[in-house]
Amino acid sequence: MNRGWKLALCGLFGYPALELLWRRRTHWSMALAGAVTLPLLGRLSRRKRLAFGSRCLLGALLITGVELVFGCVFNLLLRKNVWSYAHRRCNLRGQICLSASLRWYGLCLLLLPLLGRDRA
Repeated sequence: MNRGWKLALCGLFGYPALELLWRRRTHWSMALAGAVTLPLLGRLSRRKRLAFGSRCLLGALLITGVELVFGCVFNLLLRKNVWSYAHRRCNLRGQICLSASLRWYGLCLLLLPLLGRDRA
């Protein structure tokens, strides 16, 4: 199994697990979001020409973008009400918000070095 598929599998379980720890609930769509996001973060982690802080910022924007797409589909279009940031300041239609993006940046600070390691 190649690296991308391994990361997709880790994201499939990791994103909902993270959400269970943070919010005490999740939705199956978050497994799909994780399966999409983690391989992309893995590719980003190997872009050594970019400064580490820039990679973390791009990673946070990437995760926020995936949340926006999934939020528009599952929350707005399908009306599943998986999450809402409507009560938070600096939100976009309740689907993303600045405080969550800052947390994603913090997660990228921890995650990108692990994803960037070369494995045998």
